[in-house]
Amino acid sequence: MIIPFTLYVTSTGEIDYAGQTSSEDPSIGGFPPNLTMYRGAAYTRDTHYFVGGVPTAYTTEQAALKATPLYPGAVWSNATMNWIEDRTLAQVKKDKRFELADAWDEEAKSGVTFGTKTAPTDDAGMQRYILLRLMAGESGWVDTPIPLEDGTWELMTLAKAQTLWAAIKDQTRTLLTKLRDKVLLVDAATTIEQVSNIYWED
Repeated sequence: MIIPFTLYVTSTGEIDYAGQTSSEDPSIGGFPPNLTMYRGAAYTRDTHYFVGGVPTAYTTEQAALKATPLYPGAVWSNATMNWIEDRTLAQVKKDKRFELADAWDEEAKSGVTFGTKTAPTDDAGMQRYILLRLMAGESGWVDTPIPLEDGTWELMTLAKAQTLWAAIKDQTRTLLTKLRDKVLLVDAATTIEQVSNIYWED
């Protein structure tokens, strides 16, 4: 007979694993002693937890909150129905710097406007513009078509290329200045709450 079961952490009620077995042997699985087996149903940690050995469903609000961790590896508390901040201030600052760097990189690759056009600034695009710049430094410029963000192509004359390079330089300076200022705010913060309230989009 197939028997569904759920393993949960005895002390916290947090679900560890759910599955099914064809055996009724209480020792099935050889799971650690800190886990308790509940037989008869397979629940997931996203929808349920255990209180006094009884499976209990999260409310819609609790489930939504649990679905959004504070950070990768954060600890959820079924006692407070909230995420527990167990990092040190130094670790929070380190994680925030990585978060800001990722946001900077994403915006830097989101395209640049020159004139009325928007050119891609992903890795392939930036490599293309570097090659154009090298070509401009040599004798014999060649008008070259490049793809734009909207899927069309633009024939790049030397004048247009110079406008594009200027736009890339201005955007790069703006974004690097923004990143520097955000990191300085992180460095100056004295509490975890202050660091947590620093966002790239502010």
